[in-house]
Amino acid sequence: MNNLIFALIGGLATAFNFLIIIHKIRKKFIFNALIDIVAFVLIVYLTSSTLTGMVIGMIASMLISIYLIFNPVEEPKGFKNV
Repeated sequence: MNNLIFALIGGLATAFNFLIIIHKIRKKFIFNALIDIVAFVLIVYLTSSTLTGMVIGMIASMLISIYLIFNPVEEPKGFKNV
């Protein structure tokens, strides 16, 4: 039962995270979307040895994405949006 709950929470967090990234790409916040993607991959990779770790990583990545929506990082000089 615990694995089902973890899988459900992880799936919802991952879907929400990807929806945030897609929203940022559509709104031309490409640099912030790149930060989200790198954070997502890094956190999931670092915590991928257990199901609990993966769920924690996905929730942490989702919270980072939400934070970056309200506090976007300024793009470095020379970075061009597509």
